[in-house]
Amino acid sequence: MDGIFQTILREIRESWKLYAIGGGALFLRLLLMIPLAWWRNFVHKFYYGLAVAFARKEIAKEKAQEWLKGSGDFLESIALAVGVVVAVVNPFVIQAFLIPSSSMIPTLQVGDRIMADKFVYYIRDPQRGEVIVFRAPPQADTLQRNFVKRVIGLPGDVIEVKDGRVYVNGKPLKEPYIYEPPYYQFGPYKVPKGYYFVMGDNRNDSSDSHIWGPLSRKRITGRALFIWWPVRRWGIVR
Repeated sequence: MDGIFQTILREIRESWKLYAIGGGALFLRLLLMIPLAWWRNFVHKFYYGLAVAFARKEIAKEKAQEWLKGSGDFLESIALAVGVVVAVVNPFVIQAFLIPSSSMIPTLQVGDRIMADKFVYYIRDPQRGEVIVFRAPPQADTLQRNFVKRVIGLPGDVIEVKDGRVYVNGKPLKEPYIYEPPYYQFGPYKVPKGYYFVMGDNRNDSSDSHIWGPLSRKRITGRALFIWWPVRRWGIVR
């Protein structure tokens, strides 16, 4: 029985060998049926395609490197421009400020962001009615943060607040910008030379000159120009 079983296994192995040889021979016959010129052309195109693909990859790589270099130069220029703005324009020409309080309602709301012209007061003095940004005196704010108020009195003016109106040199001031008439009485007070009298448009909720005194010209930073944020409130500060 064992001998017969071994014989059967041997025959199966030999048969698989024959099938493998036959299959290989058939594959060779198929290859030989393909014209040699066509085969060479196919191989040539295949390797040519690979070469082109790699060449394009190298070109793309070179283009990318050129673009990155160009972008680097561009970004360097942008960074330089930003540096110039920060170093020159920001301190001397224009600067953004945030409104932190309600003292200038309705002209300015809490959270408004404004741009201020810092150059204008290098060539002229502040005028009555202008909204200015200044560094608060110590008696107004121990941290001397930036305040925004309206210029009411110029050097030498006499300021008085009575009967819900502000008087400058004895004449009532027209103020369409205020939130409500002032409830308090003040003055008469003469503004010293080199100083300005500033008040908030929200007269009854404003820390201004009627509380802590006149503002030195040296503390004035710039003139408020326009609201740039939020967008819905964009507009000139008047």
